[in-house]
Amino acid sequence: CNLNIAILKNHKFVLILKYFLYKLKQYANSILLDIGEDRILLGTRSNLYDLDIFLPFSLNQEECGAQFDKKTKLLTITMPLNKTY
Repeated sequence: CNLNIAILKNHKFVLILKYFLYKLKQYANSILLDIGEDRILLGTRSNLYDLDIFLPFSLNQEECGAQFDKKTKLLTITMPLNKTY
């Protein structure tokens, strides 16, 4: 699991979470992802993965997004913060 913070040109901070799901045999439709205001819940229908992370930030839930690369089995979650700097 890799969590980074990036700063966009409009002075907004974005959290980027990268997580490899190597054991996943099926694809994106078996991933369960819930992004709350300060929490990330990630699981799979097969119960191979169960991740529950509380963050010390307030996320802009409406602008959050996720991509899953089927070849590398890398899930990338992009989460803008509510506050600008």
